[in-house]
Amino acid sequence: MKNKPEVWQPLSINKIGTIFAPIPLKWWIAGGWALDLYLRKQTRQHDDIDIVILQRDNKILQQFLHP
Repeated sequence: MKNKPEVWQPLSINKIGTIFAPIPLKWWIAGGWALDLYLRKQTRQHDDIDIVILQRDNKILQQFLHP
């Protein structure tokens, strides 16, 4: 079996904001991107973007992402 190059690409922060904007819950960017946003500069290449929501809002998020 041949090794396939990585085809998954993380969404941009702007795209994530667009997706989450109509969802009635609070959400945050966490991890490395959160630090970079705080510093107002990208300090390194990121392989993903971590999104955090409150546990109680899990069902709301599921309903919006998988209607």
